[in-house]
Amino acid sequence: MQYIEILKKSILLMRRLAALTLAAFMTFLSVLTLGIDALSAGKRHPEVSKVNVLLIGAAERSQGITTDGKYYYFSSKWGLTKSELDGKTRVKSNPLAIPQQLKDDYGLAHIGGISYSKADNCIYAGLEDSKVWKYPVVAVYDADTLKFTGRYYILDNTRADCRGSRSTTTTVCSSPSTTRRTRMS
Repeated sequence: MQYIEILKKSILLMRRLAALTLAAFMTFLSVLTLGIDALSAGKRHPEVSKVNVLLIGAAERSQGITTDGKYYYFSSKWGLTKSELDGKTRVKSNPLAIPQQLKDDYGLAHIGGISYSKADNCIYAGLEDSKVWKYPVVAVYDADTLKFTGRYYILDNTRADCRGSRSTTTTVCSSPSTTRRTRMS
């Protein structure tokens, strides 16, 4: 009987210790983020909003960011998220934005940087086939719905990109002659 009581107390103590450890870690991350913000506070554009994003929120905003002036658009490894300019209010989310056909045809497995185009109200997202870099692709998504439009561009991976290495993800400096425009049916 005493063994069971000791075991119960040990479990309770471990739970408290885990909660304290998590709280300490979250505090550390917040202080670290504030410190980095303070160090980088040189010449910056005026802030529209400021949000420290942790855990799941950080995962869905881990790759790229763009704006149309009304919303922020974020990319993660596999998805796209749209939020209000407060940075907190999620408007739309497409957590698995890479179309299955592009995965199957080209092995695409990662969304990188993104850019908003006012001309067609679309998000242009760099997609890559992760570590192979055989098919650098720019896929086009509707900015209102975050759905794939069916348009994508396969970039010429034989030309050097802006960094002087072989093309990897979005080669925004490549000329139109180095891309093939494709539309999925």
